[in-house]
Amino acid sequence: MLTVAVREHDEDEPEEFTAEININGNCLFARSCHNTGETNDEGEHKYCVDDGSTVWHDQRDGAVALAIKLLETIDCPKVNAVRRGENQQ
Repeated sequence: MLTVAVREHDEDEPEEFTAEININGNCLFARSCHNTGETNDEGEHKYCVDDGSTVWHDQRDGAVALAIKLLETIDCPKVNAVRRGENQQ
């Protein structure tokens, strides 16, 4: 199960967002980020990820698109092998 959570915040606080992958109630992977308030020329918002990386996201693309970008930052040998097209046994 993929769980996406956006924490309610005051206007002076950054928007926080978390994406988790849970199986049988156990969290296998999770990533959190917050909106820095910066935007680029394409209108994308800058998010600071909990691993120190940065993700740019067009909010019109929705929360699932941001969750996917966050989960793509996870460094996992098996996931990386699948991304490279290697067949894992």
